[in-house]
Order: sequence, then structure tokens, then C-alpha cells
Amino acid sequence: MSTANKSQRAASFVFLMLLAAAIAGPVLYLLYSGRDRTAVPLLVGCVVTAFVLALLAAHITARHRRSRRNAMQYGMRESGPLHLLQLRQWLILLVGVAVVAVGTGAFTGVRVLAGEPSEAAPTAAPTPTGTPLVETVEPTVSETTEPSETIEPSETTDPSEPAEAVEPTDTSGTDEGDFPTPAPGSTEYLDSADPTDGGYDAKPVSLSGNRYSRGIQFYCDTPTNSHMQWNVAGNVSFSATAGIDDSTEDAFGKIVEILFYDQDGHRLLSKPAEVSVGHPAKLSLKLTGVVGLRMTCSSRDAKTNEQNDTYAVFGDPIVVHQ
Repeated sequence: MSTANKSQRAASFVFLMLLAAAIAGPVLYLLYSGRDRTAVPLLVGCVVTAFVLALLAAHITARHRRSRRNAMQYGMRESGPLHLLQLRQWLILLVGVAVVAVGTGAFTGVRVLAGEPSEAAPTAAPTPTGTPLVETVEPTVSETTEPSETIEPSETTDPSEPAEAVEPTDTSGTDEGDFPTPAPGSTEYLDSADPTDGGYDAKPVSLSGNRYSRGIQFYCDTPTNSHMQWNVAGNVSFSATAGIDDSTEDAFGKIVEILFYDQDGHRLLSKPAEVSVGHPAKLSLKLTGVVGLRMTCSSRDAKTNEQNDTYAVFGDPIVVHQ
């Protein structure tokens, strides 16, 4: 084989390897950087790959220089895989792949830092009883905030009974652009309010056979990917019945975890509210001092604790004005 043909084949090999790396980097980023349990391993793998390639480049450079020195002094020429490519071709290949690894790792790291930290998934499955879970949690109130008198939604002693419907006060104006101040103690359903972030479907929902004519349905995947936020300034409380609708397809063995935050990132629930089919939970939050109410949700398999997406709902999601 002539030297020209050998050099041409080596150059083609380097080009194909760089092309494969350039395709593999974005594909790995798109497939694995969006989920917490795969993004961190991808980031670590990119860093380790770039470090190993840098060491390999230094090793090959030293071997090539030693081989050249031996050839000049003693007329000895080494053979083997190291000499299939010229030193310049080795460096182009290794540096190119390292650049792809560094770029993939950098974009993955930015996405991990920009996303919200996911809550640790509890290992215990929900209590397999016929009675729905009841969750009424008091949010943390800042020491510098003087809470005003709050109006708590009426409590129900049996969560299996449907919550008493509360008709919201009509707060719409008579003319377009006319928005009067809501009366103290008036209520509003969130299925008619536009969220400031995220989206949902407004629809009647059914939880453990109890029908709620006012409800919202939303998608649950991971806390980073599944969230909604409302402007609740001027409200004192929020209440809803959370769960997985009785008619949801492919929801067997799935658990949804729900958390609420204020505009400063402070958690309004001491622990995630866990719901599943047949096990809804009643939620009650105080909104004194809260401007932006942010909800995140995630879904997992009850047996394996692996992420497993589904749809969750709120029945009668109500806010009370101060």
C-alpha cells in the first residue's frame, strides 16, 4: 500500500470518527439531560471522557516523539496501532472528541443547574386502605411577615365524601378591561384562572367515585418538567382535593407527589402530598404573603420507585380573597 493511500485512509477514518462524535454528543444530550436520574451520570461521563482523552493525547505525543528519536539515532522504527495515524491526525481526533464531550457536559451542567432540584422519592408505598389520604399542612411563614386574619376553607371529617361546592363570587367587570377588587372572603376557582407558567385542562373530575364539577387535569413527569404557577396576590388560602382521576388510563401502581412553593422558593408543604388511584388527598394552604403559587409534581412506580409519568387532577381548586 502506497504512503498516499495510507494517509488518505487515515484521514477518512479521522473524519468519520469526528462525525460520529459530533452526532453522538447532541443525541446523548437530548435523550438523557432532561431527567435528574440520567443528567448527572451524563455530566460525569462527559468530564471523565474529556480527562481520559487529554491523558491519551499526552501519552501518544510522547510515544511518537520517542519513536522519532529512536529512528533518527538508531534507525529503529516501531510498528503497531500507534503508528496507524500520524501524530497530527491523532491529536485532531482526540481533541475533536474531547471538545464534543466538554460541550455536551457543559450544556448538561447548565441544564441541571437551571432546573429545580427534585425531591427525594420516598421508598414507602401509599397505605393500601380504602380511605383516601388526608393532607392538611400548614406552610412555613416568614418571621418578618405579620400574618393577617385568614379564612380557612371548611374542613370535612370524612375525605370519602365529596367536598361541599363553594360557589365563587362573580368578580368580572361589566366592560372589557374593568376588573373590580374582589370582596373580602370571596372565592374563585382556579380552573377559570390563567396560570403564569405551565398549563392544564379544565374539566370535571372523579376521585374515588366522588364527582367534582370544577377541576383541572395536568401532566406529571418530574418536578423539573411538570409545574404550574398562579398569581395569588391578595388571597389568604388555597384548598383542593388532589388525586389521579378514576378514569385515567395506565395509572395502575403509579404514585404522584405534589409540592407547593411561594415566589421565593420556600416550600409550603412540609412533605410531598402523595396520591394514587383511589387514594386522593385534601390540601389546604395559607397564602398570606404569597404572590406566586408554584406547584410541581412527579410520578413514579410504587414498586420500583422508577420515574413513570401519568396525569393528576385537582377537584374544586379554590382560592379565598382576603
